[in-house]
Amino acid sequence: MQRKSVVRIANLRRFIISIIILFSLAVLIIGITYFVSSSNTLERDLSSANITEETQYRLLDDFYITLDGDALSCYTYEGELLWSKIVYSENLILEASEKLVVIYNNKTFQALTTEGEYLYSTDVIGTVNRLECGNNVIAAFSEIVEEDGTSENMIYFYNPTGSLFDSISFYPQIIIDFGFTESDSLWVLTNDPTGVIPVSRVITYNPGVSMTGLTTLYSELIEKVYFSGDSMYIVSTTNLLKYDLFGQQLSTNMIYDWQIKSAAFDGAEDLFVAVPRAQNTDLYYTNARVLTATDYFKVNLPKSVSGLLVQNDSLYVFGGDTVYVYSNQGEYLRQYKLKNSISYIASASENRVLVTSNGKYSFLTLP
Repeated sequence: MQRKSVVRIANLRRFIISIIILFSLAVLIIGITYFVSSSNTLERDLSSANITEETQYRLLDDFYITLDGDALSCYTYEGELLWSKIVYSENLILEASEKLVVIYNNKTFQALTTEGEYLYSTDVIGTVNRLECGNNVIAAFSEIVEEDGTSENMIYFYNPTGSLFDSISFYPQIIIDFGFTESDSLWVLTNDPTGVIPVSRVITYNPGVSMTGLTTLYSELIEKVYFSGDSMYIVSTTNLLKYDLFGQQLSTNMIYDWQIKSAAFDGAEDLFVAVPRAQNTDLYYTNARVLTATDYFKVNLPKSVSGLLVQNDSLYVFGGDTVYVYSNQGEYLRQYKLKNSISYIASASENRVLVTSNGKYSFLTLP
């Protein structure tokens, strides 16, 4: 009898151990399944944006500014309203930097801080084509038409107290684009229409002081200009050119028939992504190139790709309801699914991007 009791106890122990093992395996399988499903979906990384089709907006590092009708507002990316003001002029255009906010029309502009403090409003000489904000300077690109019909391109500079402290004439050059570097220096891209061959220039200027640099390209049209630390990248119709800030060319990379769609300067190496110009009229992109200052890597894209972004040493590819991730050399790494198809709009802060789905705007946190 005693022997049978010992056998029963041993069997019971084995049964209990088996139950514990099965339960542990079940918990492990559920955990792995949950981890895999959660790591391959971005659904909970979507948050609603206070933006509609009619909203003007500027996406900054820690917050974004919107102009919706007569409401000028500032929000965090988590959706908190920091401040809101009613503006009274019509047909206003919004511009902003990390420190300043400007709303303007073709004759006047109003300036505020990004904390919502009203600074001033002022008239601008001529017809305002565009304004840009630095952190401590506002630049107004204005066109002045003379009595004989000739026009002069001017940029006027205002400080945060409203004083006009400098101006530059670019006659007879035509201003194509301009903006501020991180150090509040102005850069201006111009074309000269007076020559037999195309002449494009990038001029850097310290407002209130002097011109600091001049880079000229002959027989090439400049499309975009980027600044990265002590370097300047010029994207022409045929080349990606790297210069130092004194105008010395450092490298060149031929991109004939390719157009830059995104650039990133936050990783180990400055990166660009380009698509064939012929695909600009297509609904989707089919192939791309990841570019550095001197090299490129081919990428054959999956189906339904309508957006590309380089960021954090990676290439993010937006294809319908899937976000694909590639290395900085174009190697496929992984992908993430969404419930609905999205369209990439713009990069926001850190790993956030602005996307739209079925007319609704959201911020998506990239993995």
